[in-house]
Amino acid sequence: APFARVHVPTPIRAQVRIGTPATLRVDGVDKTFKGQVRFIASEAEFTPYYSLTTADRSKLSFLTEVVFDDAEAAALPTGVPVDVTLEFSSP
Repeated sequence: APFARVHVPTPIRAQVRIGTPATLRVDGVDKTFKGQVRFIASEAEFTPYYSLTTADRSKLSFLTEVVFDDAEAAALPTGVPVDVTLEFSSP
């Protein structure tokens, strides 16, 4: 299934779970697609954990994969830029 790799910043990481719904917009395609988070890395990237200060923690991100739910997405070319909007439910 086609998917998008995105980096979720630390400030919103606690809100993202497997199954979190998403809207995906592909450059050059008028249609928006629905999807959902299928993977979230358990370790942050970009800043080594041993050099963190309180200010540095906001610069961390977690690799996340969002799979397209729409069957039409199978026809999309590989490697095109995608904007992903995660849809959080209200507490």
